[in-house]
Amino acid sequence: MPKITLEDAFIVIRDLGAIFHLLALVMPVPALATIYFERNLPINTIIWDTFTMLVPAIIFYLLYLFCSELKIQHSAQTSHAMVAVATAWLIVALVCATPFILRGQLNPIDAFFESMSGWATNGFTIIPDIEGFPKDLLLFRSWMQFVGGVGFIGLALITIEGNLPALEYYLSGVGGQKITPSVHGTVRVMWRIFLLYALAGIVMLYIAGMPIFDAVCISFSAISTGGFTPHAANIAYYGSHAIEAVLILMMTMGAISFFVHYQLFQGRWKELFRNLEFKYYIILVSCGWLLITLFLIEWDTATPQTITTTAWEALFHVVSASTTTGFRISDISRWSEPAKSVLMFLMYVGGAYGSSAGGIRLLRFAVVTAALLYTLRRLMYPKSAVIALKAGGRVFTEDEAFFALTLCCAYVIIAFLGAVGLSLAGFASGDSLSISLASLGEVGLQQVPTSDWLAMSDWAKMLITLLMWVGRIEIFPLLAIARIVIRRRI
Repeated sequence: MPKITLEDAFIVIRDLGAIFHLLALVMPVPALATIYFERNLPINTIIWDTFTMLVPAIIFYLLYLFCSELKIQHSAQTSHAMVAVATAWLIVALVCATPFILRGQLNPIDAFFESMSGWATNGFTIIPDIEGFPKDLLLFRSWMQFVGGVGFIGLALITIEGNLPALEYYLSGVGGQKITPSVHGTVRVMWRIFLLYALAGIVMLYIAGMPIFDAVCISFSAISTGGFTPHAANIAYYGSHAIEAVLILMMTMGAISFFVHYQLFQGRWKELFRNLEFKYYIILVSCGWLLITLFLIEWDTATPQTITTTAWEALFHVVSASTTTGFRISDISRWSEPAKSVLMFLMYVGGAYGSSAGGIRLLRFAVVTAALLYTLRRLMYPKSAVIALKAGGRVFTEDEAFFALTLCCAYVIIAFLGAVGLSLAGFASGDSLSISLASLGEVGLQQVPTSDWLAMSDWAKMLITLLMWVGRIEIFPLLAIARIVIRRRI
C-alpha cells in the first residue's frame, strides 16, 4: 500500500465536506414534525425540542465550513473514497445521536446504537417503550433510514467535480455498470424516483388501513430496506394482510438496483426480468419460501395454524430477510432451527448491488456460484479446453471472481468473530451467530426473545454497533484503514 500523506488526509476531509453540506440541507426536515406534534405544549418546550432536532444540521454545517476551508485541487482516488465513506458513516451516526441524548430519551451508548441502526438501514432497536417514545424522534429515525438508504454519500461524492474514481467505487461493483459523467444526473433522478416511491408507499399503506403517521414512518423505512417501525410488535401490530402485501412490494423495490429503477422509469420494463440479480432474487425467495414453509409445518407445533397462514408468514419473512429490511409479523425466535438457518443464509446473501440492501449482494453471490461451477468444469475437462466464467449469459474475469470470493470470505470471518464476541457477552452460540449476521447484513430481524435483547450489556450493544458500521461500509474500507493504522503510514 502506498504511503498515506498529509495531502491524502486533506483530500478525504475535503470530500467529507460535500457530504456534510448535503446533510446540513436535509436533516432539518424532522424538526417540522416536532413543531407539529408539540404545538399544544409550552413554548419553551417547543423551542428546546425543536433546537435539539436542528442540532445535527447545525453540526453538519459547521463541519462543512471547516472542510471547505481546505483548498485542495487534486482529484480523489478510490482509496480516498473508501476512507471518506467509512469516516462519514461513523461521524454521521455520532452526530445524529445527539437529539436522543439532549431530549433525555436515551443514554449515549443506546443513542449511538439507535443512530447507527438508522443510518446503516439495519432496523435493530433497543427502545424499550416505542409506543411511549416521542413521535418526532420516531420520524427522525425513519428519516435517517431513508436518507442513508437512498445513498446520501453517493450523491455527495458526485457533487465533487471530477471525482469519478470515488463515484466508481461507491456505485459500481463486480461486473457493475460503466461509470460515466452522465451518472451525475442519473443519481439525482434516483433521488426523485425514490421520493416518489416513498410517497406512493404512504398512499398505499394509508389506503390499506394504516394510520397516516405510521404510513409515513414505515414507508421511509420500507423503501430504504431499513425496518424501523413505531410499534414494538412491528408489522404484527396491524394484523393486516393488505398492509403486509404492500410492504412485500416495497421491500422488493428497495432491494432492486438503482440502475434497474432508472431503466424502468425510461420504459424499459423488460430489463427487470433480464437482470441477473433479479433472477437470483426470485430463485432464492422461491426456494427459501418453500423450505421455510415445509420446516414450519413439520417442526413448528407450538403454534398450530393453517397451511395458508404458515405459507404467508414464511413468504413475508423470506422477503424481509432477503431484502435485509427486518420487518416481522410473528415471533420468529420460536421458529425451528432449520427455518432460522434458511433466514440466516438469505440475510448473508442480501439484495442487489446498487441498492440500499445489505449482505454480500446478489451479484457477488452469482459470481461466486459461477466461479464454483467454473472450477468444477476446469477439473473435469482437459487443460486445453476453453472455458468461460459465465453467470446469466455474462462473462466475468477471474479477477472479478477473486474479488467477490475474497469479500464473501472476509464477511464470514467477521461474522464469526462477531458471534464469538456476542457469545462472551452472554448470548447463546446460535443466537450470537444470527445476531452477528443480521448486524453485518443490515437486517434488523431479531431472532431472540425481546426480554433477552433488551437486557443485553453495553459491551454487546457497542459490538453490534461496530458490526452494523462494518456491514454498511462493506468491509474493505475498514481493512484499508486498519492496514494504514497498523503500518503507521499516516
